[in-house]
Amino acid sequence: MKNIIKIFKKNSSISNQISLFFGQPALLVCLMLVSFASAQTPEGTWKLTPSAGAFMVGPNQGTGDYFTSSAADVTTRDCLFDDEYVFNADGSFENVLGSETWLETWQAGTPAEGCGTPIAPHDGSNAATWSYNTFASTITVTGLGAYIGLSKAHNNGEDGNPADDTITYTVTSITDTNMTLDIQLGAGAWWRFLFTKDAAAGSDASLSGIDVDSESIAGFGSVTTSYTYAVPTGSIVPQITAATTTDTNAQTVITQATTIPGDATVVVTAQDGTTTQTYTVSYEYGPPTPSAREAGDVISIFSEAYTNITGTNFNPGWGQSGNGTANTNYVTADGNTLLHYPNFNYQRNNSSI
Repeated sequence: MKNIIKIFKKNSSISNQISLFFGQPALLVCLMLVSFASAQTPEGTWKLTPSAGAFMVGPNQGTGDYFTSSAADVTTRDCLFDDEYVFNADGSFENVLGSETWLETWQAGTPAEGCGTPIAPHDGSNAATWSYNTFASTITVTGLGAYIGLSKAHNNGEDGNPADDTITYTVTSITDTNMTLDIQLGAGAWWRFLFTKDAAAGSDASLSGIDVDSESIAGFGSVTTSYTYAVPTGSIVPQITAATTTDTNAQTVITQATTIPGDATVVVTAQDGTTTQTYTVSYEYGPPTPSAREAGDVISIFSEAYTNITGTNFNPGWGQSGNGTANTNYVTADGNTLLHYPNFNYQRNNSSI
C-alpha cells in the first residue's frame, strides 16, 4: 500500500489538495488550516477617511508626489467625502453619491472642477458587482461606471473608461474599520485611497423622554415602557406632543388615545430597521380638583396643596398584607404625588389631630 499524506487548504472559493506518496503503510494526516472565509472582507459601507492624505497619487505605490489631498479638502470636497461605496453581502456593489459628487474637467468640461450633479455612467445608476481575492489581496468591481475612490482611475489610465467595465484594486491593508486601496494606472503612476467603514446601524430603540400636552412625563425612564397619566374628570383626551429618541437615527410612530380611559403608544424603530420598542401612556380620570380654600380652614392629612399635620404614620404595621410594598411618595406620570398601597387587604393610618 501507499502512504498518503493529504493536506487540505480551503476557503469559500478554493479547495486545494496535495498528495504525497510513500511505500509504507497508509497514513492520513489532515491539516485544518485557518479558513479564509472568516477573514476580514470589505463587506459593508465605506467612505473616504476624512483626513489629510485620504487620496494621493505618485510615481510609486503609496507615494503622493504628484498630488495629496489636504485636511482642507475634507470641507471643500465634502461632496466627495460623503460618497458611499457599498459592498453588499450578495456580491452586488453600489456607488451611492447623493445629489452631488466631485466632478472634474474630463467629465464636465469647463468651468473648473467642483461639486455637481453626478454624471452618467459614474452616477451609481447601473448594476455592479464586487469580488475579493484573499490570496492576491485584490478587490474587483465590475459594472458600467462602477468605481472606488475616484471614477477616473482604472488599471489602464485616468479617463473613467476601464476595459470590460472592470477595475481591480490592490488591498494594501484592511481591518474592521479601515481599508487602504492602491491602483496602478497601467505601467504608470499609482493612486492610493484611504477608507473608513461606516458603523453598523444602531439597535437602540429607546426614548429619552415623552411630553404630554407639551409637559414632560414626571419620572420618565428609558427602560420603563408603561406610564399611567391621571387627568381631572371631564378633561379632553391628552395628546403626546413629543417623543425623543435616545439615538437620533431612530424613528417613532405615535398613536394617540381617543378616549379616557385609553392608551396612547409610541413605537420606536431603531436605525437598523428591525429593533423596535413600544411605550404606552394610559390615561385615566383622577380625583377631582378641589376648590381652593384658605389654609386656615383646612386640616390636611395628605396633600400637595396644604401643609399636612405632623406626626402622621401613613404605613403603620398592623399585620395587614402588602405592608412592605407601600409607597408613600408615589409620583405619577402627570406629576402628582400619591399614597400607593398595592396588594393590601386593609390599611389605616396613625395621626394626631
